[in-house]
Amino acid sequence: MDPALLDRLRRGFPLRMDTAGRFWFEGDPLEHPRVVAYFRAHIDATTGGEPIIRVDGKYVHFTCDDTPLRITHLTLADATVQLTLDDDRVVPLDPSDVVDEDTAGILTHVPSQHSGRPLAARFTNRAAVELARWVEVEGELAWIHIGRQRFPVTSAAAADPPSRACRSAGEAPEDLPQE
Repeated sequence: MDPALLDRLRRGFPLRMDTAGRFWFEGDPLEHPRVVAYFRAHIDATTGGEPIIRVDGKYVHFTCDDTPLRITHLTLADATVQLTLDDDRVVPLDPSDVVDEDTAGILTHVPSQHSGRPLAARFTNRAAVELARWVEVEGELAWIHIGRQRFPVTSAAAADPPSRACRSAGEAPEDLPQE
């Protein structure tokens, strides 16, 4: 198949994730729990940060209004804060990668289940409240304090690269197979 046509087909797939993490197909909500769980379990990103659903070496792009994952719960295990994600994984928090996006909320990055590339994950309100037990504020600065270590919370304006790792346009996925 012509690579340009294949790219247009992959990018033209009418799948969208809204800011609450709900999937929509051609404007209709996807509500079947197993379909939603399947899509969540296969979220990945291209080398340019574009969100994709990857299955068996094939992929399609999807539009993401915010971050591809949400953090729903936090726990402390062996002096490490563990994040429960809406894709049913539990991963450790990297306290050096917490970004405050002001009114949009707080996010961090977690590895994709497939490529290991970073995916942005937004703290839900509940998770942000749970995170507060490890946050200290000194003037204009916020710090994550775990054990004897402190890590600054980065403001979105100072984040480099931009904190949003989910967008609908970007570089071509050079490392993915071209059928």
